[in-house]
Amino acid sequence: MKQLKRANGTGSVYKLSGRRTRPYVAMVTTYYSTNYDGSKTKRLQKRTPLGYFRTRDEAMLALLEYNRNPYELSENDITFAELYDAWSAEHYKGLSASAIRTYKSAYSYFSPIHELKFKNIRPRDIERCINKAEVHSATKKRMKSLCGLLYDFAIKNEIIGVNYARLCNNVKSDPPKYDRVPFKDDEIKLLWKHRNDPYVGFILVALYTGMRPGELVELKKHNVNLREKYFVGGFKTEAGTDRIIPIHDKIYAIISDYYQKSVDNSDGNLFISDNGNNISYFQYRRIFKNIMDRFGMSHLPHDTRHTFISLAKEAGMDEYILKLIVGHAIEDITERVYTHRNIEALRREIAKIK
Repeated sequence: MKQLKRANGTGSVYKLSGRRTRPYVAMVTTYYSTNYDGSKTKRLQKRTPLGYFRTRDEAMLALLEYNRNPYELSENDITFAELYDAWSAEHYKGLSASAIRTYKSAYSYFSPIHELKFKNIRPRDIERCINKAEVHSATKKRMKSLCGLLYDFAIKNEIIGVNYARLCNNVKSDPPKYDRVPFKDDEIKLLWKHRNDPYVGFILVALYTGMRPGELVELKKHNVNLREKYFVGGFKTEAGTDRIIPIHDKIYAIISDYYQKSVDNSDGNLFISDNGNNISYFQYRRIFKNIMDRFGMSHLPHDTRHTFISLAKEAGMDEYILKLIVGHAIEDITERVYTHRNIEALRREIAKIK
């Protein structure tokens, strides 16, 4: 964290690491305690967050106002969102991008209680958020797990004394049922007519690779090999992590365009927005919905993956190569041992999709 220097006793402003909505924290000294160490006496500061802010100026202004008119401040006034920011600054260190994404996803579904004081939140509030979230059971379990970690963090920092997440027993874990609807031929043709729209191109790449939306947005530029027409990406399962995915000839130009567009972002993601920033999973979902609404289509983001698998089977793609490309586990022990298919074989099979 980068600290901004101020006069002694007037507090300080830090910028928390990572990407967050309120990255700046204003800290103030609420009191001093005395620590005796043999013959030495030390004055120890008790520092408390004044609040978490979107910009440095907001944090500095809050600090200035506090110093002009100090008021009683307690960590017990911290909100759910502020506690999450403080917790994630420590917890996200060393975590993989995919693990961080799942926590961020779980956190987003607690938006109804983001601004509530953490000490006032009760099990029913947590249960209500989890039960209202239209997500699969795995995400609901992650939501409950996140709350448990937040409460442990709060107890450790003497903000609260009870882990209410452990009392959340009225949680419905039945996943919502989604009907996977593959794109029709005329819908795919309509998308191709608008392929110059960069975000439509994004969806076309999803249709011709079978990648999960989360895998697509996190595809790294340095994992793309334009010369040999393939890239390495994917996560979620052992079979799906860092798999080789051939680039279909129909989307080669789109991939190449994105590659050139992100020329100054060599260590970042392949797919970036018009302003040069990475596209998050939640932004992709919003982009996808906007395009579906614009063209009068009714699909969910994962329908692109279902469409690719359907088209591959209809085209007679080799069963095991299809599993390699989409990251499905191979049950046949013999085939699993001999799955060192070369790039040319993968490209030959994916070319069967017309």
